[in-house]
Amino acid sequence: MKSSKLSDVFKLDKKNRELDFVDLDLLVDLQLYVDPILLYRSAIKEFNEAHSLIVEFFTRAISYVKKSKHYNAEMMCQFPDAENLLGISADSHKGRGPSNKLGYKIYEELVNNQEILEKGLVFLSEFHLMIEGLSFDLISDAAVQISKEVFIKYTQEQCNLNKIPLQNVPIDHCFDWEENEWHSKHALLPCNPLKNDEPFLLTPWTVVRRYPEGDYQQFYREIYRYVLQAREKEHLWQALGKEPKVSFKDIAEKYKINKSKIIAYAKENPKDKEKFYNKISLPNETFSLEKLSLQLDTNINQVIYPQTLNTIINASSDKNYNSLLKQTSPQLERQIKLKRPKKKLLTDLQRVVIESKKRLVLLLGNFQNTDGMKRVEEIKSILQKDYTVITMKDLQHVKSESLTSSVAKIATLARFVVLEDSYPGGQLSELELLKVIEVVVPILREKGKQSSFMSAGKSVLFSNFNEIDYELIKNNGIDGKYVLEAANWAEKKLEALGEFWKNEYPWQK
Repeated sequence: MKSSKLSDVFKLDKKNRELDFVDLDLLVDLQLYVDPILLYRSAIKEFNEAHSLIVEFFTRAISYVKKSKHYNAEMMCQFPDAENLLGISADSHKGRGPSNKLGYKIYEELVNNQEILEKGLVFLSEFHLMIEGLSFDLISDAAVQISKEVFIKYTQEQCNLNKIPLQNVPIDHCFDWEENEWHSKHALLPCNPLKNDEPFLLTPWTVVRRYPEGDYQQFYREIYRYVLQAREKEHLWQALGKEPKVSFKDIAEKYKINKSKIIAYAKENPKDKEKFYNKISLPNETFSLEKLSLQLDTNINQVIYPQTLNTIINASSDKNYNSLLKQTSPQLERQIKLKRPKKKLLTDLQRVVIESKKRLVLLLGNFQNTDGMKRVEEIKSILQKDYTVITMKDLQHVKSESLTSSVAKIATLARFVVLEDSYPGGQLSELELLKVIEVVVPILREKGKQSSFMSAGKSVLFSNFNEIDYELIKNNGIDGKYVLEAANWAEKKLEALGEFWKNEYPWQK
């Protein structure tokens, strides 16, 4: 009988595990599954980002639910068979995939599960402990469909390396990240000569398993049977008056593995579920700094933790930006709790810094004096047309930090700092700090006023400062042209600094 293996059909030099990708059977789906936990652990940047896209996808669906846009959320939760020829045979399960009945169950879980609404979804595998009837196969299909662009790119690269012909063909169910909806597109993909030239995707060995992690049976082995054992011991202790011996074999015989009971327990005890996923998300080996560094070279337009990053990227008001700085997203908080260095956390922090440097302005001044506060608010109203402007009083103070540390932290994140210096306050200390941390600072003063003679002459002594005296418009406060002059100077200074450091640092060239 003629072989239907991909390596034989396309006459490749390598076979099976010699290939970087799964050597598919072009007639029958292989019973292997894409494991979302392996995507999360992957040292391959693109597939690590596939996990990030899954988190982003469900955060958007949850956002629709919170906004009562239930139709949009329900339409997102449709995942037909993935084109990677893995899982239960599509021939014997035509139309399988949670696109209809099980897709609606996922949607219902998003609507009714308060923990998801509050904390979001960290791992796609969590649905194993929420929905009965959701198999490995369905989770695998959903993972591939959501991150299909990653799999398309990988397929194209491997086909070019192995001289597998590509054709420009239509492919269904690609997610449009701008419109938040599914659509069809054309892409260069290999076609299956044994199945009507249908396009298919390749999958690396490193992200598939025969039995993926994170299902209810593993939860039973690592969490629930210990709970049952403790219950049984307590019950027998009361009956016998001494500590009984209860083996896991005894527990298995008495209680059996019941998915509905395990799901019920996981929902009632979210801390145990979180403990379980925190544990299995750890890799078998420690990631090296070299592997971690791969995660930093990422596309800035791809969002990883939307509750943190979308707030920055899409911020249209001070309120949005301040909500970011006042609280940590549940996903990021849970990542911090894990025991190894977090690639996602590093990437998240890098993006926060980059986006903050694009538009954040820190405004300092006197908040104890009524006139001083009025001047600060006037400057803020002028600048916030072009920038996200915050003051230290907008932020929640971290108890373990001094005020100096708090100002330094935000000032180094900001594009530039504006200091209103007309009325005495903490400006002398702030000026010394800003000089040390080398940020760009336009200093604005009402003509004829200044907080202290000690603050004078900074622009003469230090090139990162510029002193500008402003005038008042009768009954209308500060003349806005002086504030805009300060911002324009800061932008030109930043541009000049950028060119200087570009030429100074070899890695910038």
